[in-house]
Amino acid sequence: MSSPSRSKSYILNPRSTGQATLSLAVLVGGTAVLIGLTLTFLTISFINTTAGFQSGNLALTVASGGAEDALLRLARNKELTASYNLTIDGSTAVVTIQPGSPPDRVLITSEATVVNSQRKIAVYVSVDEVTGRVSVILWRQVAL
Repeated sequence: MSSPSRSKSYILNPRSTGQATLSLAVLVGGTAVLIGLTLTFLTISFINTTAGFQSGNLALTVASGGAEDALLRLARNKELTASYNLTIDGSTAVVTIQPGSPPDRVLITSEATVVNSQRKIAVYVSVDEVTGRVSVILWRQVAL
């Protein structure tokens, strides 16, 4: 004789199901907070990087403007040696014009700082003693 098959049913304790639900809620909530913090950090990093890039470009533009101004002043006065500040749109370039070697050469340096970004331009020019023509020999950005 075979015994009739008995089916077993299990009833979960209501307290156990509440604990499982609470654990799942904490896990999902913690994951959401982690994702939110990660996105916030990435956004702030991106904004800082963009701001630094923009201030660096502005500093380079102001330094180039200072070098261009020095070339103009040198074209008007071939004997000029000076150091001065030039303000362009609220940013300042420190410009220096000094005689070089040989005597017909002049070194122009222009340095600008915007926020925390510094850029420096060096321009080496030749001044023709007879015609007074100013010719750029070398224009470069100098590492600081």
